[in-house]
Amino acid sequence: MKRVVVTGLGIVSPVGNTCQSAWNTIKQGKACITQLSEPEYSKLPCQIAAQVDLDLTSLFQHSKLRTMSRATAFALIATREALADARWSPQEQRHKERTGVAVGTGMIDLQQLLDTTNIVLDTTTTLAMADTTPDTTRVTMETTWG
Repeated sequence: MKRVVVTGLGIVSPVGNTCQSAWNTIKQGKACITQLSEPEYSKLPCQIAAQVDLDLTSLFQHSKLRTMSRATAFALIATREALADARWSPQEQRHKERTGVAVGTGMIDLQQLLDTTNIVLDTTTTLAMADTTPDTTRVTMETTWG
């Protein structure tokens, strides 16, 4: 069995977009579940959700955002925080290759699910975002950090 060392943490979630803000929200006992008010969700049987409040346009170029779901962007942001928390910024390829990041997600974002469903139902093309298939978040992270 190999040893694993957890040296940094990162989070993007409805309770906070950094570890510190998430922890503060949890300690205060704040509820983050809200009514879905957007019209595209009006026909859903359940209209409550815990959504992440984060403007991605200030963090990513528009061209990058077009190629990934919000869930993948969240994973990249949390990874940045975890690496910064660990004070780890490997420059050499051998150090990058020995760096691991464990990513967990509860669900892809609702908009991406809605868009993909509409594409599949309305067309016979393969326009669905790759992020809705397994392992694509990992590939996006690899292309971002090497």
